Amino acid sequence: MAYTKFHQRHPDFENTPPAFHDTDRSPVYEGPYQGLLYSIIQCNDISALYLYNERPHCAVFLQTYNVDYYNPFSIALGYRSYNTLRALIKIYLSDTSLTEPLENYLNRFSVYLIHEACAAADRDLVL
Repeated sequence: MAYTKFHQRHPDFENTPPAFHDTDRSPVYEGPYQGLLYSIIQCNDISALYLYNERPHCAVFLQTYNVDYYNPFSIALGYRSYNTLRALIKIYLSDTSLTEPLENYLNRFSVYLIHEACAAADRDLVL
């Protein structure tokens, strides 16, 4: 998937290396407020999510957000990106630097996966 909007570095991130290279081999850069990550989640692009996560300078999960619903789990649920949601759970659970239990992390941002699964009544949201 092409992320042409992110082919140029944002002026505030001049010294940041690319997050990954796009399908046309162009470098793809993160921007302010994790804009690239949110685009990846909105597109339900698991391959790009894993590439993004592999880079040490690209943080998928932050401890705080300007607004609670800016966290990756809320974005995935909002766009019904259930494959990405599953991948986010795997990434979170496999990241040894994240010591807070997943349920506690989600609760801090008012994300309740069981509630969302029931409310969606969508068979694709089977975790």
